[in-house]
Amino acid sequence: MSAFGNSGGTPAGQAKRQIRPQRAAELVAADIRGRILSGELDEGLPTEMVLLDEFSVSRPTLREALRIL
Repeated sequence: MSAFGNSGGTPAGQAKRQIRPQRAAELVAADIRGRILSGELDEGLPTEMVLLDEFSVSRPTLREALRIL
């Protein structure tokens, strides 16, 4: 048992914060969102094939990113 009253190293009664890494789809969505807001993509999105090649992600990951947007 630690000085905090449990074996996890956090004070007793205090929940641990879970920090999860961003998923690839969230990162792709954030990049596309930034490009839209900056005006870089003012005439629409490139084709799916271009985006897949540009981001080097799978089709389901790209589609999840677009769903997030």
